[in-house]
Amino acid sequence: MTLTFDSEEDKIYKAAITKTTNAEKVRELVAAHPLEAAKLIVKLAPLADLHTATEASTADPNERFYIFGAPFPFRTAQINLYADTLRKRFSQNDRLKDGVDFLYGVFDRLLNKAIGLLAFCGLLLTAFGVLAERLPIEVKTSWRGYSGALLPLAAALPCLMMFFMHWAAARSYESDASDFDAMFFSVRWRTWLVAISVYLVLADVFVMLWLMWVWLHLPPTTH
Repeated sequence: MTLTFDSEEDKIYKAAITKTTNAEKVRELVAAHPLEAAKLIVKLAPLADLHTATEASTADPNERFYIFGAPFPFRTAQINLYADTLRKRFSQNDRLKDGVDFLYGVFDRLLNKAIGLLAFCGLLLTAFGVLAERLPIEVKTSWRGYSGALLPLAAALPCLMMFFMHWAAARSYESDASDFDAMFFSVRWRTWLVAISVYLVLADVFVMLWLMWVWLHLPPTTH
């Protein structure tokens, strides 16, 4: 983007961007030429957002991880983009330790999600037990009936796997950079586990809705 300034605007602009210029000098120029200063601000305003237009901007909707777009291995390019973006962000001013703390926060939120999913799996299993007592035997022994019982248990397994804790390799603690990489790897595979559990829970919800529909449409029993 090419900008052109008149003589007074150019004088104010150069004074403002020169590090050795005294701030009082800039204020004097603005006070002496307020109209030119206002014109200069209007001309420079469009440049304010140029820093967001990077080649690998994470603002692209295709780079976000939606519920059906979890960072599984086949999305390696997206995973690497997020890792590089975070590393670049926290490498400035030697703040990589803050990046490790940031990933620890994500790690904690994933554990909270796993706890919530485990509780919901328990509710689904309890609901199936109550519902199964009211369903005919041919429905309970169908693949949907077995799915209603087994899917909550299958969905709980990935969540339980998240609670297997172990120490990382010793070299992972040699520097902030290696600690960052190890923590990003840990967050990534735990995200996979949460995503798998969510998919299984969603499948069981649809099965339970079908079983409830069957129950609601059963002919009334006579006593």
